Amino acid sequence: MCLMTDTYDKAYQEALDEHSSILAKRAKEDKRLAQLEKIIESLAPLCEEADPSQIQAPILVPATASLADACRLALQGYERFLMPAAIRDILVASGYKRKQSNLLASVHSLCKRFVEKGEVEEQVHDGKKYYRWKKERSYTAHLPVKGPIVIHPRLEAPKKKD
Repeated sequence: MCLMTDTYDKAYQEALDEHSSILAKRAKEDKRLAQLEKIIESLAPLCEEADPSQIQAPILVPATASLADACRLALQGYERFLMPAAIRDILVASGYKRKQSNLLASVHSLCKRFVEKGEVEEQVHDGKKYYRWKKERSYTAHLPVKGPIVIHPRLEAPKKKD
């Protein structure tokens, strides 16, 4: 092998190792954050001015993500049921570049389709529909490969190939 190839191989392996190390640290921190979110959500009703919705960080959506992919990531990033308006607000807060003239109507349509496909659960309360990602399903394998991809911390890290 040539010296340049060895240098690239070494740099590549070091980058992979560092990436794995950071993902492992982030997984540990995310677990603790999830615990703290549950504690805060439980204690919020006991406090007069507490707003537990302030603890959720915005999701990060890949630059090449479609609206359907962005909605899937938004639903997967939250453990509780969300109204379509909340999903829209999450997308807007994440910086999602919308192409639709009526984003809320598109989110409503996608949520109905997700229910039909078995991707999300639907709950009706006082005539309003709420949606939650089914925990046993993971969407990370279907994310587009082109462009910069930033995976939400609650999504599984890709497995290393042997």
